[in-house]
Amino acid sequence: MFIIVVMENIPLRRRIGTFFILVALFLFVLFVGAIIAQSESWPAYFFSGVISLVLGFLLQRGTAPPPQSNRFSGIRKLKSNLQKKKR
Repeated sequence: MFIIVVMENIPLRRRIGTFFILVALFLFVLFVGAIIAQSESWPAYFFSGVISLVLGFLLQRGTAPPPQSNRFSGIRKLKSNLQKKKR
């Protein structure tokens, strides 16, 4: 079972930022594993993860936020109606 994600509306810069954030999370997992295994290579994983995380956030910050979705519009209407009834 595969989930197909349409990424036409997401700018390339934001997608690259997300990629770097995911790489940073993976490097932090490797960092924790290197610490537990008492390996000498832990600084490389840590600093690579920090650089990747900062780069990812900088790339994502420079783009406009995604448009609002109407996914939960029914729930929002129900919530506002309940609040109006309480008053």
